[in-house]
Amino acid sequence: MRDVIGQRRFLEKLGEQAIRGDVAHAYELSGPRSIGKNTVALRLAQTLNCTAEPRIAGGCGACVSCMKIEKGIHPDVLMVTRLVDQIEQRGKREGERKADAKLISIEQIRAMQQDLALRPLEGRKRVVVIDDAADLSEHAEVALLKTLEEPPIHAVLLLVTPTPARLLETIRSRIQPLPFRAVPRDEIEAALAKRFGA
Repeated sequence: MRDVIGQRRFLEKLGEQAIRGDVAHAYELSGPRSIGKNTVALRLAQTLNCTAEPRIAGGCGACVSCMKIEKGIHPDVLMVTRLVDQIEQRGKREGERKADAKLISIEQIRAMQQDLALRPLEGRKRVVVIDDAADLSEHAEVALLKTLEEPPIHAVLLLVTPTPARLLETIRSRIQPLPFRAVPRDEIEAALAKRFGA
């Protein structure tokens, strides 16, 4: 997969499964922070919705669908994050209660469920990336559980977290774990040298 360091063999297998249509309805992407879990989530969304033929693991990165996913504007790919993260991205803080904004709310999950009730607009699958899934409020977790128990056939949920033990066991039992390993330093150095020509 493009620009993913250290998880290549594991990711190529996952990409091949996605191309065949052999994907689970939900995955738990877990492992240390800043190891590439979000990048992998986006590459999986691109693999599932890439319009290039033949499709490749990680998507082609050049078709309209892949470019929209990369820019965060694809109508079939939804990112669910804490409100405080969204506020900081917009550069605004006023008008939000900070304590509530530190969790992913039930309202966000309900909006996601309404989105998932619709068939894909442009792609093959609707993909939801929840980051950090351990930041779901108690009510949001219960609401999410309902979706995991009766998943829409056209949807894939990707729960990203460095702390999977914080998720409800009833949620974890309904999603396929994808544990990420720490990337050896020499592998990171080699990838950086290749990318930046050092």
